[in-house]
Amino acid sequence: MKLGNFAHFDPAYPGQGLDAGSRLDRHVWDRLSPYPDLVRQLANEVRAGSRVDLDTLPLATETGAQVGSPVPAPSTRVTAIPAPVEGHHSLGKYEVSLSGEPRFAERLEQPLVESFCQFLVEGGFEHGRVLFSLDGVTYATDLVVGPTSVLFEAKYRTGRGPIRMAVGQVKDYDYMQQQAEGHGFAGLALLLGGRPTESALAYLRREGIGAAWPMEDSSWAATADVSRLLPGCDWRFAVPEGAS
Repeated sequence: MKLGNFAHFDPAYPGQGLDAGSRLDRHVWDRLSPYPDLVRQLANEVRAGSRVDLDTLPLATETGAQVGSPVPAPSTRVTAIPAPVEGHHSLGKYEVSLSGEPRFAERLEQPLVESFCQFLVEGGFEHGRVLFSLDGVTYATDLVVGPTSVLFEAKYRTGRGPIRMAVGQVKDYDYMQQQAEGHGFAGLALLLGGRPTESALAYLRREGIGAAWPMEDSSWAATADVSRLLPGCDWRFAVPEGAS
């Protein structure tokens, strides 16, 4: 139910969520939702039994203002550090809890990224990722293909919600790349677990974002812009420009 309260405040959530959330729920969502990597880090610390001091987080908190401390202005300086893909997808499973009983759930994006990386290597393309740092928080891209520097965000599910979220992520990473390096990525794309719907393809075209996905015979398909940016790859199928 608590997750349902947070979902009600999430503009990217396709449903309604639960509208009985408290002002504290809203406060937590507003403060922490922009920092997913930080939240994951905090969650791991809590699971490990560590005490988390919210006052030490690199955020402009209202707590500081209440005690008379100056609220720090958000930093606009972005740094970018290259990193290997393996560091981001080293764990194929992660522990979650359901009704108090621990279980293990597969991180669906991991085998998708690994399979696509192998496809890229066969096409003669190097790959990695970029770690961006902003306001003391690190944001990790899923995959950057060089030397053309095409950014991919991996989403196994192809529903409207995951695609909308991924579009926002690649555009935010492109902004960070512009701030850090003086130029954005050569192309933005989504790495999906299957072919997106026609309406999703039309939406991605309007946003200037490509897509790639595996086919049933273990080959790969892509939109025309992605196949053009990565011509050395053996694409089984490419969606023509302006077509679904």
